[in-house]
Amino acid sequence: MATLVEILRDAVQTELAAAEFYKSMREGAVGREARRFLKEMSDEERAHAAELEHAARNSGWVLPEKCAQNVELVETRPEWTYVEGMNIDQALQVALEAEQYAALYYDALADQSSGPVKSLLDALARREEKHIRKVKDARKLFRRASVPA
Repeated sequence: MATLVEILRDAVQTELAAAEFYKSMREGAVGREARRFLKEMSDEERAHAAELEHAARNSGWVLPEKCAQNVELVETRPEWTYVEGMNIDQALQVALEAEQYAALYYDALADQSSGPVKSLLDALARREEKHIRKVKDARKLFRRASVPA
């Protein structure tokens, strides 16, 4: 089982990878609202990474340079490499699946943990669940906006 410091490093890397995905989606997005939403999500993911790094520093921990495991697939699904040419609905579907996977990942790790590690993992899972709701809401909004009146 990974240590709390390794889990924090993995979580930081995961959040930064998700931020990059939202940023790359934003670059090709059509429409001001889509770009605004994607910027908000990218900024939120970066803020999450910064919060985790801050928590580690405040605890006196030095995060390892490398992740404990391959976290590339936690919030960075293989489909994310094909962002170019995706419409907003397709991109948000990929994002939704990745956020769901991340929540399950943190929940599974929490189930195998105890104490402060479990608390951190539970908090990360709940954060991903908030992202799931945001992405679902955005998909509904963008779908309604694209239906001709």
